[in-house]
Amino acid sequence: ITATNDSYSTTPTISAGSATLALLQFSNPNPVITVNQGLAEVGLNISATISQHASMTTLTKSGAGILALSSAESTFTTGVNLSAGGLMLGAASTGTPVTKGPLGTGTLTIGSGTSLLSDGTARSVANAVTVNGDFTFGGVVAGNNVTLAGAINLGASGRTITVTSPAVAATLSGALTSTATGT
Repeated sequence: ITATNDSYSTTPTISAGSATLALLQFSNPNPVITVNQGLAEVGLNISATISQHASMTTLTKSGAGILALSSAESTFTTGVNLSAGGLMLGAASTGTPVTKGPLGTGTLTIGSGTSLLSDGTARSVANAVTVNGDFTFGGVVAGNNVTLAGAINLGASGRTITVTSPAVAATLSGALTSTATGT
Protein backbone atom coordinates (compact mmCIF):
# COMPACT_ATOMS: atom_id res chain seq x y z
CA ILE A 1 0.00 0.00 0.00
CA THR A 2 1.34 3.43 -0.91
CA ALA A 3 -0.38 6.70 0.01
CA THR A 4 0.30 10.43 -0.26
CA ASN A 5 -2.34 12.82 1.12
CA ASP A 6 -2.36 16.33 -0.35
CA SER A 7 -5.86 17.15 0.95
CA TYR A 8 -6.43 19.37 3.98
CA SER A 9 -10.07 18.28 4.28
CA THR A 10 -10.01 14.47 3.98
CA THR A 11 -7.79 11.57 4.93
CA PRO A 12 -7.62 8.41 2.81
CA THR A 13 -9.07 5.60 4.93
CA ILE A 14 -9.10 1.83 4.65
CA SER A 15 -12.14 0.68 6.57
CA ALA A 16 -14.35 -2.36 6.97
CA GLY A 17 -17.25 -1.47 4.73
CA SER A 18 -19.70 -4.29 5.48
CA ALA A 19 -20.13 -7.68 7.08
CA THR A 20 -18.54 -9.30 4.03
CA LEU A 21 -15.60 -6.87 4.09
CA ALA A 22 -15.00 -6.92 7.82
CA LEU A 23 -11.22 -7.46 8.00
CA LEU A 24 -8.01 -6.32 6.37
CA GLN A 25 -5.70 -9.24 5.72
CA PHE A 26 -2.44 -9.00 3.78
CA SER A 27 -1.58 -11.88 1.46
CA ASN A 28 2.03 -10.71 1.11
CA PRO A 29 4.14 -12.32 3.86
CA ASN A 30 6.00 -9.01 4.44
CA PRO A 31 3.58 -6.19 3.64
CA VAL A 32 4.95 -2.64 3.57
CA ILE A 33 2.70 0.37 4.04
CA THR A 34 4.44 3.40 2.53
CA VAL A 35 2.97 6.72 3.56
CA ASN A 36 4.69 9.60 1.81
CA GLN A 37 4.82 13.11 3.24
CA GLY A 38 1.97 15.14 1.76
CA LEU A 39 0.28 18.42 2.65
CA ALA A 40 -1.93 16.85 5.34
CA GLU A 41 -0.73 15.71 8.76
CA VAL A 42 -2.02 12.15 8.28
CA GLY A 43 -1.32 10.36 5.02
CA LEU A 44 -3.44 7.24 5.58
CA ASN A 45 -5.82 5.95 8.25
CA ILE A 46 -6.44 2.22 8.59
CA SER A 47 -9.59 1.83 10.67
CA ALA A 48 -10.28 -1.73 9.51
CA THR A 49 -9.43 -4.56 11.85
CA ILE A 50 -6.15 -6.15 10.70
CA SER A 51 -6.10 -9.91 11.08
CA GLN A 52 -3.32 -12.44 10.70
CA HIS A 53 -2.81 -14.19 7.37
CA ALA A 54 -1.03 -17.54 7.68
CA SER A 55 1.96 -16.37 5.62
CA MET A 56 2.38 -12.90 7.18
CA THR A 57 5.65 -12.54 9.11
CA THR A 58 6.02 -8.76 9.49
CA LEU A 59 4.15 -5.50 8.87
CA THR A 60 6.37 -2.52 8.06
CA LYS A 61 5.49 1.18 7.94
CA SER A 62 7.82 3.17 5.66
CA GLY A 63 7.79 6.65 4.07
CA ALA A 64 8.09 10.07 5.73
CA GLY A 65 4.33 10.55 6.27
CA ILE A 66 2.08 9.55 9.18
CA LEU A 67 0.08 6.31 9.24
CA ALA A 68 -2.88 6.20 11.65
CA LEU A 69 -3.91 2.79 13.00
CA SER A 70 -7.31 3.23 14.62
CA SER A 71 -8.84 -0.21 15.13
CA ALA A 72 -8.92 -1.43 18.72
CA GLU A 73 -9.81 -4.93 17.43
CA SER A 74 -6.69 -5.91 15.42
CA THR A 75 -5.29 -9.31 16.39
CA PHE A 76 -2.35 -9.89 14.02
CA THR A 77 0.65 -11.33 15.86
CA THR A 78 3.58 -10.02 13.78
CA GLY A 79 3.65 -6.58 15.36
CA VAL A 80 4.60 -3.37 13.56
CA ASN A 81 8.03 -2.33 12.31
CA LEU A 82 8.07 1.49 12.27
CA SER A 83 11.01 2.06 9.92
CA ALA A 84 10.32 5.64 8.79
CA GLY A 85 7.95 8.56 9.35
CA GLY A 86 5.28 8.58 12.02
CA LEU A 87 2.72 6.27 13.56
CA MET A 88 -0.47 7.70 15.03
CA LEU A 89 -2.37 5.56 17.53
CA GLY A 90 -6.13 5.89 17.18
CA ALA A 91 -7.03 3.31 19.83
CA ALA A 92 -5.61 1.68 22.94
CA SER A 93 -4.67 -1.95 23.35
CA THR A 94 -6.65 -4.40 25.46
CA GLY A 95 -5.28 -6.82 28.03
CA THR A 96 -1.98 -7.68 29.64
CA PRO A 97 -0.68 -9.55 27.76
CA VAL A 98 -2.20 -7.75 24.80
CA THR A 99 -5.15 -9.56 23.21
CA LYS A 100 -6.02 -6.90 20.61
CA GLY A 101 -5.31 -3.30 19.70
CA PRO A 102 -4.08 -0.97 16.95
CA LEU A 103 -0.68 -2.72 16.84
CA GLY A 104 -2.13 -6.23 17.01
CA THR A 105 -0.57 -8.43 19.68
CA GLY A 106 3.06 -8.41 18.55
CA THR A 107 6.06 -6.19 19.20
CA LEU A 108 6.30 -2.56 18.10
CA THR A 109 9.79 -2.03 16.66
CA ILE A 110 10.72 1.66 16.57
CA GLY A 111 13.35 2.73 14.04
CA SER A 112 15.69 5.70 14.16
CA GLY A 113 14.23 9.10 13.23
CA THR A 114 10.60 8.00 13.59
CA SER A 115 7.77 9.44 15.69
CA LEU A 116 4.82 8.20 17.73
CA LEU A 117 1.72 10.19 18.61
CA SER A 118 -1.97 9.72 19.27
CA ASP A 119 -4.99 10.99 17.41
CA GLY A 120 -6.01 13.67 19.91
CA THR A 121 -7.01 11.27 22.69
CA ALA A 122 -4.35 9.97 25.07
CA ARG A 123 -3.61 6.33 24.17
CA SER A 124 -1.91 3.49 26.00
CA VAL A 125 -0.58 0.34 24.36
CA ALA A 126 0.83 -2.64 26.24
CA ASN A 127 2.65 -4.27 23.32
CA ALA A 128 6.30 -5.13 23.84
CA VAL A 129 8.56 -2.45 22.30
CA THR A 130 12.02 -2.76 20.74
CA VAL A 131 13.81 0.56 20.17
CA ASN A 132 16.36 0.43 17.35
CA GLY A 133 17.21 4.14 17.30
CA ASP A 134 16.44 7.64 18.57
CA PHE A 135 12.77 8.60 18.14
CA THR A 136 10.24 11.30 18.97
CA PHE A 137 6.90 11.48 20.72
CA GLY A 138 5.11 13.89 18.39
CA GLY A 139 2.13 16.19 18.61
CA VAL A 140 1.54 19.58 20.18
CA VAL A 141 -1.42 19.09 22.55
CA ALA A 142 -2.13 16.96 25.62
CA GLY A 143 -4.43 14.79 23.48
CA ASN A 144 -1.34 13.48 21.68
CA ASN A 145 -0.15 11.71 24.86
CA VAL A 146 1.16 8.17 24.40
CA THR A 147 1.90 5.56 27.07
CA LEU A 148 4.05 2.57 26.20
CA ALA A 149 3.01 0.10 28.90
CA GLY A 150 4.67 -3.07 27.59
CA ALA A 151 8.23 -4.24 28.18
CA ILE A 152 10.64 -1.85 26.42
CA ASN A 153 14.04 -2.99 25.12
CA LEU A 154 16.30 -0.03 24.36
CA GLY A 155 18.99 -2.22 22.79
CA ALA A 156 22.76 -1.95 22.96
CA SER A 157 23.10 1.81 22.38
CA GLY A 158 22.17 4.89 24.36
CA ARG A 159 18.92 6.34 23.00
CA THR A 160 17.62 9.88 22.71
CA ILE A 161 13.86 10.05 23.06
CA THR A 162 12.46 13.50 22.25
CA VAL A 163 9.06 14.95 23.18
CA THR A 164 8.12 17.72 20.73
CA SER A 165 5.89 19.77 23.03
CA PRO A 166 5.72 20.47 26.77
CA ALA A 167 1.96 19.83 26.47
CA VAL A 168 2.55 16.20 25.44
CA ALA A 169 3.11 13.52 28.09
CA ALA A 170 5.14 10.57 26.87
CA THR A 171 5.13 7.73 29.39
CA LEU A 172 7.30 4.63 29.39
CA SER A 173 5.61 2.55 32.08
CA GLY A 174 6.74 -0.90 30.96
CA ALA A 175 9.87 -2.57 32.27
CA LEU A 176 12.93 -0.96 30.64
CA THR A 177 15.90 -3.06 29.57
CA SER A 178 19.12 -2.14 27.80
CA THR A 179 22.49 -3.66 27.17
CA ALA A 180 24.15 -0.26 26.58
CA THR A 181 27.22 0.52 28.67
CA GLY A 182 28.42 3.92 29.85
CA THR A 183 25.20 5.75 28.96
